[in-house]
Amino acid sequence: MLEKITKDNLLNIKNQEFEIKTEDITGNFILTNEAKKRLQKIKHFFDSGIPVLLEGPTGTSKTKTIQILCKLLQKKLIRFNLSSETTIEDLIGRLGSCNEDSWSSFKFVPGPFTEAFEKGYVLLLDEVNLGQKSVLQCMETALDTGEIIQDISGCGRIKKIMNKNFILVATQNPRIEGFTNQREELSQKFLSRFTIVEFPPFEIEELRNIARGIAEKKDYKQMDIVKQISDFHYQWVYNEKISKSSPQCFTIRDLNSTINAISKGQEPCDAAICFYGSRYRGKDFEYFMELLKKNFTPLYKDLKLIQELPSDFPKCYSNYSLKKVFYFANIAKMNGRHLLIVGKEGSGITQVSKWISYYFTPKEKRENNFIFIFSPETTISDMIGKYIPKGDISDSTSGIFEWRNGPLTLAVKEGYSGVFDNISLAPAKVIESLNGLLDLKDTNEDYYFDIPQNIYEPKIKIHKDFLFVATCSLDQMDKLSPAFLNRFTVINLEDQLEGANEFQEKEAIKCLIGTEFSEKKK
Repeated sequence: MLEKITKDNLLNIKNQEFEIKTEDITGNFILTNEAKKRLQKIKHFFDSGIPVLLEGPTGTSKTKTIQILCKLLQKKLIRFNLSSETTIEDLIGRLGSCNEDSWSSFKFVPGPFTEAFEKGYVLLLDEVNLGQKSVLQCMETALDTGEIIQDISGCGRIKKIMNKNFILVATQNPRIEGFTNQREELSQKFLSRFTIVEFPPFEIEELRNIARGIAEKKDYKQMDIVKQISDFHYQWVYNEKISKSSPQCFTIRDLNSTINAISKGQEPCDAAICFYGSRYRGKDFEYFMELLKKNFTPLYKDLKLIQELPSDFPKCYSNYSLKKVFYFANIAKMNGRHLLIVGKEGSGITQVSKWISYYFTPKEKRENNFIFIFSPETTISDMIGKYIPKGDISDSTSGIFEWRNGPLTLAVKEGYSGVFDNISLAPAKVIESLNGLLDLKDTNEDYYFDIPQNIYEPKIKIHKDFLFVATCSLDQMDKLSPAFLNRFTVINLEDQLEGANEFQEKEAIKCLIGTEFSEKKK
């Protein structure tokens, strides 16, 4: 039946034109010929009511394409990231708290699938091949029958009818990309419900066109530098000489950030090293610098010339490794990127991250700085907040529960920074819930963080001063998905005591354990 609908609809729409103009596209999405074809193809399937599966590597604009298309078509989009821990209740809904005139203060709260299914929205399920089979089977049944019938604990049986305007879109990254231990092989039965649209890696000419388009939007004129950056991106992304232990995941986000930085006056070499090279150490970093020096001379510089720490940086043992981390963290922050500080166990990444987080928080908000330590038991509620019993229940007309914001929600709303320590230890569900928050903000529009658990404020405006600083041990980097990793500028903290004398070592230890640091003998 699906095959017949596909062919009939495609015959009807074959000659229809969907006009897309460059001026209609906001942000740094560049309307190349290939991007335009993909938009038109997906729009045709939207018209057909056929679910669409977008398949391609991280960073090929799968999610961004759907966001752009929904904006052009003025369709409401709900986005949800699946993980290996996503449950049926996460998608369909569950018993939740409310503040209505009800003594029990509980009711059925629909999940993203149910809300889009019933109201006729577009639902984008990112990383669908991370989902459990039971979750995928539940969606299969709903698509086959046109209704959701589900027993929900505390609510009984709920029944929802599919709105004729409901559109389902899913994305998946290939298993060969890495992070394969958590990716499911989608069954043919599940795949048969979708039309697959391929998002292949960018060829060099399309990449050059994208880079040129980004530069034009930023009014940057030196197209010879732009070409050098796009060519380096292409050569580095597909480089096979880098050790497998190094986090190798670069996308258009990095290309965009590099061009954005140089358009603001940053030296091309500093920008390129920040977004492409600052995550490496040892021989990998040496090879990175050699490649710049040999083939991309305008992007090369001697890093020994890195400037001193600013005078108002927290008192610490100043050393080359720390100065390098701060230098590139500052470039990343100025270009809207969040930070992931990595290093070997015991290298001081947590303390350095605390200093950086403190420095980048506006002075009047620094008392709010915090450190959030992830563990395998961490829940989403620990970060964003949850309903708690009211202290005073004498007025039960407004319910007996109230929402209390978690540390992440407060930082997002009020505009300060925090350190999220040992992020690789967090459950997959927790990590994937952060993807939308950490997306690159490339326009002057307001951006929002979705908190569906809070039914009376399901989204909050992201403050322009908010900064997410995470830490991860080098040997735990493979626990993070490429899609999540690419939302950060990754900066490697190397040995802070390299080249230090005995006195400097003692002073560094005093500083790291919180003892007053003496600067007179530095």
